[in-house]
Amino acid sequence: MDRLDAGPFGPETIIGFAGAFPPETRFVVAFSGGADSLALLHAFTRVRERAPGLRLRVVHVDHHLHSESAGWAHQCKEVCRRLSVDLTVLDADLKANVVGHSDEGAARTARYEAFERILSAHDVLCTAHSQDDHVETVLLNLLRGAGPRGLAGIPDVRRLGEGIVARPVRGVSRAALQAYARATGFPLIHDPANEDQRFSRVVLRRKVIPVLEARWPRMRASLARAAELGRESAELLDALAAIDLEPAGGICGETLDARAVGALEPARRRNAIAGWLRARRIALPGARRIEQIAREVIGARSDAMPCVRLGDIEVRRFRSRIRLVPRMNPVAAQVVRGWRIPETLTLDHGYLAWEPCTGGGLDNTVCDTEILVRLRGDGPGWMRPLRVRGHSLKKRFQSLGIPPWERGRIPLVYAGGVLAAIGTVWINPRLTAPPGSPGWRVVWTPRP
Repeated sequence: MDRLDAGPFGPETIIGFAGAFPPETRFVVAFSGGADSLALLHAFTRVRERAPGLRLRVVHVDHHLHSESAGWAHQCKEVCRRLSVDLTVLDADLKANVVGHSDEGAARTARYEAFERILSAHDVLCTAHSQDDHVETVLLNLLRGAGPRGLAGIPDVRRLGEGIVARPVRGVSRAALQAYARATGFPLIHDPANEDQRFSRVVLRRKVIPVLEARWPRMRASLARAAELGRESAELLDALAAIDLEPAGGICGETLDARAVGALEPARRRNAIAGWLRARRIALPGARRIEQIAREVIGARSDAMPCVRLGDIEVRRFRSRIRLVPRMNPVAAQVVRGWRIPETLTLDHGYLAWEPCTGGGLDNTVCDTEILVRLRGDGPGWMRPLRVRGHSLKKRFQSLGIPPWERGRIPLVYAGGVLAAIGTVWINPRLTAPPGSPGWRVVWTPRP
C-alpha cells in the first residue's frame, strides 16, 4: 500500500467529496503552502490521476504582510510545477491599510475578497480548514458571545460571489493532514503568524485547548455535536424569519414593509432583519448593529430619513419601505452650460445623452435654445426652492417616488431657462413634442 494511502486522510476523502458535485464543477484549491493546504492539494492531484477529467485550479494569496511572502509565492509555484498544476497568485496587499500588527480578521477579509473576484459559476473554492480549525472557531465564537449561527462554527458549504466555498477536510484532524503533508516530501511553509500569541486563535490553540482536553478528553466530539445543534437552530431561525417576513415582502424581497416588520415581537424582529440581510447576501453585522437597524430604521418616524451603514451598503427607509442602498460617493452641486443636442455629457457619477424619438420627448425646438444642466448635489441649501407648474421641486420629486438620497444626484435639464427634464423620469409637458412630431428624449445613466 502507498504510504500516502495508509493514514486516516488520503485521496479517498477527496473522491467522496468531489463525487457530490456535477461533472462541470471546477475545484479551486486555496494553497498557502502550509501543511494542511499541501495535503489537500496533493490529494486532489492524486484524484486527478485517476480521473483526468477533473477540473482543477490552484490559487495562492500574497498578503504582503511578511518579508518572505514573495518567496512563499515562489515556493508554491515550484510545488505546483512539480505537481503539474497551474498556480494563480492573487494580491491582497494589506501593508498600506494596516497600522502595526494586523488584526485577525483583516487578512481573512482581504483573502476572501480576492477569491470572490476570480470565482465563476460552477467554481468550488476548496479550503483546508480542518476539524481542529472548526473546534477553534466554535470556541472563539462562543467567547465572542455569538448566537446559534456562530456556534455552528465553519460551514461545510457557503456561497461566495458566483461560486461557493467548501471545506473538504473539515472532518479531518490537523495531525492527520500534517502527517500526509510530511509524507509527500514537499517543502512546507511555516508562517510565523501561526505561532504569534498576539492572535487569539493561537492562544486558544497553544494554551487553552490543551488544558480543556486534559480535563475533558471528549471535548472535540462534544463541541462538534454542539456545533451541529447550533447549525440546526440557525436553520430553524432562518425558517422563522421567512415566515415572519412573508407579509413584509418576503425574505428575498428587495424592500420590506417597515410596519409589518415593526409589528413583530422584538426578538423575532431582530431575527427577521438578520434573515433578510443574509438572504440578500449582506455580511451579517453584530447584534448591536442589528438592534440599531430595528430601533433607528424600522422604528423611525414616517417622515424621518434614517440610515445605518453596513460597510459599502446603507440600510434606509422611504415611504415605509426598508431598502438596501449601495453607499455612494458625494456629488458636488454644479452647473454645466452649453450642452448641445445630440452630444453625450459625461459627469462624475453618470452620463446624459439625447435619444431621438417621435412624440413624447422634448420638442425639436429645444435645439435652438440654450441648454444647461444643474446638479443640486448632496450638500444642503445650495439651490433655492423651485416651482414646476405649481409644485415645488421637492413635491415633484415626491410625486415621482424619488428617495431623498437620490435627488441631489439626478441632473436637472433646463432649456431656455425653463426646467425641461428631471433625468429620465420627467419631461415638462409644456415642452413636449406633439404626437407624431420629432423630439428628443433625455437619457440619464448613473455609473454603477
